[in-house]
This record gives sequence, structure tokens and C-alpha cells, in this order.
Amino acid sequence: MKEIDFSKYRYRASQSSKLMTGSIGLTDIQEKEMRSLCIEKDSGINVNGNKIKWADSKQDKLSILQEELNNPNLEK
Repeated sequence: MKEIDFSKYRYRASQSSKLMTGSIGLTDIQEKEMRSLCIEKDSGINVNGNKIKWADSKQDKLSILQEELNNPNLEK
């Protein structure tokens, strides 16, 4: 893969928005997943209506999503 030397490029400040992409915080999919995990944790029933046992892996995923919600970063 050829490396590009960006030191020779010039960028106009008026066009900087084209360089910055992404959104801050949770995506729609992550928000939906967090809501469903909260419902599962509170009710003990998943989105399919089945009784579930709350697992450590689900708690870890919920904690990660809550941390991202409370401390938003620009997505990569």
C-alpha cells in the first residue's frame, strides 16, 4: 500500500467540515440495543417474550453503552 504524504496538501478552513465526519454519542442501533438490555434487566424477559437469566456479559455490554452515552466521543 502506497503511503500518502499529506504535508504537501493545503486545506481551506471553509471546507474543514468535509474532513470531519461521524456523530457524537450512541448510534441508533446502540440506543435500541441499550433500551432492550434495560428492559431485559428490569423484567427478566427478552424481546422475544422468553424468560432469561441476566448474564455478566449482558451487564458488561450495558455498562459499555451507558458509559458511551454519558461520555460521548466522536465515532471513528
